[in-house]
Amino acid sequence: MKAFILSAGLGKRLLPHTLKTPKPCMLFLKTPLVAFNLQHLLNIGVTEFIFNTHHLKEQVQETVTKLLQKKTVSYHFSYEKALLNSAGGLKKIASLLDKEQDFLMINADSLCLGNSIFLQKSIDFHKQHKALATLLCCPSPNKSFKTIEVNQNNQVLNIGPISENYLHYAGYMVISSQIFSLIKIDKAHIFTDVLLPYIKNTFSTSQPNVKKVFANYTPSWKFFEMGNEKDFKSAEKECKDILSSNNLELKNYLKQTVQNFSD
Repeated sequence: MKAFILSAGLGKRLLPHTLKTPKPCMLFLKTPLVAFNLQHLLNIGVTEFIFNTHHLKEQVQETVTKLLQKKTVSYHFSYEKALLNSAGGLKKIASLLDKEQDFLMINADSLCLGNSIFLQKSIDFHKQHKALATLLCCPSPNKSFKTIEVNQNNQVLNIGPISENYLHYAGYMVISSQIFSLIKIDKAHIFTDVLLPYIKNTFSTSQPNVKKVFANYTPSWKFFEMGNEKDFKSAEKECKDILSSNNLELKNYLKQTVQNFSD
């Protein structure tokens, strides 16, 4: 399977740090933050990685090359002269993915710890349901985050409104290549410009060939907010505590990533 890694953002909430270092390359436990997402992908056998770049593109390329050059995988970079946002960046690399039945799209600069088996199970869930997209969800550390509303069948009803009863998007998504036919403009967001309009237009249809958007939830993944300096430092402190704790699932994932990507 192939994966598209969103790594072009400006990291404005982490200024001034991101003036010199793009957020995916910032060190977390002395390891580039993006590595903690790449490890999930490597664990389930992803063999091809595509990174979009914009802000400090050379650093992103150098960091990714250092992390992946000794792995038995291939990787590519897609430079955006102007930011195209998530769906626009995806449209730009359509030629690399449109022959795939399904692929992954993930955030390079988030942190979600847990057993990578959940990612593989979500791919299986996606294929079983013949979904347009499957959003991986986990418990939220902050009820102010935008969230995912689902029905009893895990079909997505809405994305964005804040509610204690909604699910939190973990930054990982399985997508059908049919998505490319829905991206109508060059600069577009995957949620507001593509998935939400599609959900509203197709949710109630009974036509058997219309793909749906689903969420797959696990209580065992732990998501860390990393948007500002305070949260970044707090997450690093909590992860250091996890490394000396009895929480083997989270501890083992942290240790595996740090050891796998150490110099």
